[in-house]
Amino acid sequence: MSHQVALSFEDGVTKFITCREDQTVADASYRARINIPLDCRDGACGTCKAFCEAGEYDGGVYIDDALTEDEAQEGYCLPCSMMPTSDLVLQIASTSAVAKTRAATFQGTLTGLDRLSPTTYALTVQTPERDKLAFLPGQYVNIAVPGTEETRSYSFSNGPHEDDLTFLVKTTPGGVMSTYLDERAGVGDEVTFTGPNGSFFLREGQSPLLLLAGGTGLAPILSILRRLAEQNSTRPVHLVYGATTDADVVHLDTIEEFASRIGSFTWDYCVADKESTARNRGYVTALITPEHLHDGEATVYLCGPPAMVEAVRRDFADRGLEPAGFYYEKFALSGTAATAAPVTAPEAEVEAEADASAAVADLDAAATATASAPRAPGRPGSTSGSDQTAEGATLTEATPYERAARIVGQDMFPPVDLDPLHATGASADTDPAATATTIAGQVMTDRLEDAVPGIGGGGRLSPDPPSEVVPCGAL
Repeated sequence: MSHQVALSFEDGVTKFITCREDQTVADASYRARINIPLDCRDGACGTCKAFCEAGEYDGGVYIDDALTEDEAQEGYCLPCSMMPTSDLVLQIASTSAVAKTRAATFQGTLTGLDRLSPTTYALTVQTPERDKLAFLPGQYVNIAVPGTEETRSYSFSNGPHEDDLTFLVKTTPGGVMSTYLDERAGVGDEVTFTGPNGSFFLREGQSPLLLLAGGTGLAPILSILRRLAEQNSTRPVHLVYGATTDADVVHLDTIEEFASRIGSFTWDYCVADKESTARNRGYVTALITPEHLHDGEATVYLCGPPAMVEAVRRDFADRGLEPAGFYYEKFALSGTAATAAPVTAPEAEVEAEADASAAVADLDAAATATASAPRAPGRPGSTSGSDQTAEGATLTEATPYERAARIVGQDMFPPVDLDPLHATGASADTDPAATATTIAGQVMTDRLEDAVPGIGGGGRLSPDPPSEVVPCGAL
C-alpha cells in the first residue's frame, strides 16, 4: 500500500511524493529526485531530521545520537528510517533549492470571472494537468498576471478534491491584478501559475477547530471547510468571518451551506464599519468566546491582515486563552513608492490588500521588530505562521524555523510582549503620501480611520478599543 507524503520546505514550497509502506520516506524522496538532507541513510547521524506535522508512521531503527526519545515524542522523525502507515506532512529542514527541486509550473484557462461584490472577484481556473496538482487545504499558488511580468499569490478557495481551481481577489485601485480584472480579463484567457506553496494548511486529526477569516483571507478557510465536508468530518468547527464594509462581505450563502454538510459546524460574522447593516458591527475578537476553545483542546486557523493577526494573538494573551495549536497567515498593504526585498520569496511581489476588518492591534504591537529565533522546528500544539503580502489572500512565506512562538519551552502566548513576527516587502501600487510610519521595511498608515473611510471608534464590539490602530502594512 502507498501513501502521499507532503514535504514542506523552509522557503514555502511543498512537494508531494508517493511512498510505499515498506519504503523509507528518504528513499521515496530520492526516487522522485528530491534531495532532502541526508548522510548516513541508516539512522546514525540525524542529518535528515524532520518534523511530522500530521500522519502516522513506523519510526524505524536509529540511535539516540540521531534522534532522542524526547524528540521522537515531540514529533521529530528521521526520513531515512521512517516508513509511513498513513499520509504524512513533514517539515524539511532545508530549502527547495538545496533539495534540487522547485514548485511546479502549470498552464490553465480562466473559465470563470465573477464579481461577488463591488470589491471582490472570484476567479475559476481549469488546468489539463489537474491530476498533477496536489495541494493541502490552505495553501496557495503564484499566478502570473496576464499581459505583465508580475506575479501575485492567491490561496485556493476550492477543496483539494475538486477539479476547478478557485480564488478570491480583493480589488485595489491601480493594482496590477485589479487593473487586469477590471479592464482586460475575459473567460478563455490563458493563465500560468506555480505552486503549491505555504505551511498554512489543515492538520488532520479530531480536535475541535476555530477558524478566523478577515476579508479575502476567507479563501483558504473555505478550502479547509470543503475538505472537512468532503471527509464527512465530525470535528466541532466554528468560523468567525470579519469584513471592513458591507461591500466586502462575500460567500455568506456558501458558508451557510456548510452548516448542512458539516454536522458540527457553526459560524458568525461581523463588519467593522459602524454604518454596516450586519447584525454584528465590530471586530472578530468580540465574537470569540472561551467555549470556542473547548477547554484548550481546539486548534485555531487564522488568515487575515497583520493587524487582525496581532489583535487575535493579543486578545488571546489578555484573556488567558491557550489553544492546542495556532496557525496563521497574514497579508499586508503595499504602496507604489516604497520597495523592499522580500525575505524568502522574491517572486511574490504583491499589491494592496486594503482589508483591516479586525484591526484592533495598536501601532507598537504591529511594529514589533523582526528577530532571529533558535532554529528548531515546531512541535505539536505550537504556533506556526507566515507573513504575507498580497492583493486578495496572497502570501510571502517566512521560513518554518523563523515563525513566532514555536520554540521548545517558549510560551505560545506570552503574558506581556508578543513574539516578533517577520515582515516581507514588495513593489508598491499606491500613493505613499498617505502613509506616515515605516515598520520593518513597511510603510504603514497612522490610523485605521485614514486608510478605510467609515472605520472609527463607533460601532466597535470591543469594549476598550485602543486609540491607535493599523491596517495591513504597505510594502
